[in-house]
Amino acid sequence: MVVISEDFITKNEIMNDGGEIFMYYSKMYGCYITYGFSAYNVWQGLYNQEMNNKVSYSEDYQMPQVLVDNHLKIQLLRSGVELGESIEGVFYHIKTFSPFNDNEYFEWASLIRGE
Repeated sequence: MVVISEDFITKNEIMNDGGEIFMYYSKMYGCYITYGFSAYNVWQGLYNQEMNNKVSYSEDYQMPQVLVDNHLKIQLLRSGVELGESIEGVFYHIKTFSPFNDNEYFEWASLIRGE
């Protein structure tokens, strides 16, 4: 099985202009997870009351994270503009419509972190 490194995840989010969603399978959570700009993109586009318990702050990656259950994963795969490089069961790269405002992301991230 392919293992995704922390460096790979961090690099993807550093290079993310907000127009992409990277989802990684987490054995610990038993579902997919998004971080940073990807997490904000998921939260912003699909926010509802049920998502409140899926949003938290990752101390390991020092950025917000959103847990993605199977239902949400299917929604995201259907709503994306294009599926980039992906490995089934390991990670997905979804290209979305457009980037968002960085300032809005940093405000949201501060709220999630509890600052």
